[in-house]
Amino acid sequence: MHDRTPRSLGSTPLRLVVTSSLLFLLLQQGAIVHADGEEVFQLTRALAERGSLAIDPNPDFPLPGEDNIGSPGRDGETFSRYGVGLSVLGIVPFLLALPFSELLGHEDLIHELAVASLIPILSALLVGALYALGRRLGASEAASAFVALGAVVGTFLVPYTKEYFSEPVLALFLTLMLERAIARHPAQAALALTAAALVRPQAFAFAPLLVLTMWRFCGWRGAVRASLPIALGVAFSIAYNWLRFDSLLATGYEADEGFNTPLHVGTWGLLTDPQKSLFLFCPVVLLVPLAVRGLWRARPWAAALVIGNFLVTFVVTATWSGWDGDWAWGPRLLIPGLIPLLMVVAPWVDGHARRHRATLALFVVGFALSAAALVVPMQTQQLDEGVLSPDIVRQLELVGPTLDYTADNLAEADSGDPDHRFYLSTWQVLAARRFGLTGFLVALAVTAGLLLALVLSAGRLRRSLRPAAGGRAEPAPVIRRHPDVRA
Repeated sequence: MHDRTPRSLGSTPLRLVVTSSLLFLLLQQGAIVHADGEEVFQLTRALAERGSLAIDPNPDFPLPGEDNIGSPGRDGETFSRYGVGLSVLGIVPFLLALPFSELLGHEDLIHELAVASLIPILSALLVGALYALGRRLGASEAASAFVALGAVVGTFLVPYTKEYFSEPVLALFLTLMLERAIARHPAQAALALTAAALVRPQAFAFAPLLVLTMWRFCGWRGAVRASLPIALGVAFSIAYNWLRFDSLLATGYEADEGFNTPLHVGTWGLLTDPQKSLFLFCPVVLLVPLAVRGLWRARPWAAALVIGNFLVTFVVTATWSGWDGDWAWGPRLLIPGLIPLLMVVAPWVDGHARRHRATLALFVVGFALSAAALVVPMQTQQLDEGVLSPDIVRQLELVGPTLDYTADNLAEADSGDPDHRFYLSTWQVLAARRFGLTGFLVALAVTAGLLLALVLSAGRLRRSLRPAAGGRAEPAPVIRRHPDVRA
């Protein structure tokens, strides 16, 4: 039997992605400012320029406090410890930037700007994927768009739309996996999961649940079709380890890094630590238990998949030696499981004004708590002594001093202190720092263009979500594939 959902979701997802892209590009940082991102970027450079997996352990512009990156491996060369997925995706913008770097010079700056801009675009694609998942879960277009945008902008994920971390990318592929699995397309779901695992191999932990679900929905043929791409992904990951470190299982992490944290310790930290609490950094999650009840009655296996993705992510994170995500804003490592989980709220708010207002209020609170991390680098608190992770209150306190320092020192930024942590974390400030008045004027013109395009795109999106005069909003897609799954 086949899913009766229309093949096309219409123009709404495209408009949602375009609007989100313009917003995130407007706010982006335009640079890679932490060691993890630099390591991934150096692998992109090595692949694009030399077709090699070996990276430069000492980049031309080392980061403050960072002596080197990567881990020693085969033939004494240095290799990235991270999955190859994000580095491969970065090859496209890297190559597109080549003509501009040759024409304008500033090769490193332009290549970093191009590759760093990939994250805002992928974050916008995540909004579109969340919308599609909301529709699969039974929500209308308007409710799906509302929660999809809120899940990114109204949570602690929003600062990561401008940072070169892999979490938004991982969340994108896992969301696509969930949507394709609920649509009963086992091979496509497995390909999405494999793509996620190439970004971060821990995503393979979800494979057993996906295969089991495809067997439940589609029989043994579905289970086999889901298993083949995953098996190929596992084989590729093992070969990737061997090519780097002469070992099938070595990944380059230190000996003390691994899944060695007691589950209760990581769980307690992720729920209660004031610098990592899930409830503090993502208050809308409080509505999930209320929303899950109705979804479980209507689409039990769909609910099981979304909840299962969150639980797998939570357990993997809580037992990891660095469950706190190291220096990061909020519980960063939970993003791939948490953000898709929030889409269970979309059917719950659909057609209920009071629930809609409550959800909107929690999204606004979530954005307000993380807004300071959009303008002040999350690494700025590293300048304070004895701080192990960024704090919400301290981040808010730093907005004024950072704004003042930027205004007072912008013209002499490169001749004085180039440390990005002292300045506002926007690409407009970066352009002014590196190119002076010319850079500032160009950035101002581009910003005006992006703002105009954003206003126009948002207007079209709003009109596309408005019900026709005298009519009702389009109903959610109907899925009839199994007796225990009701529309």
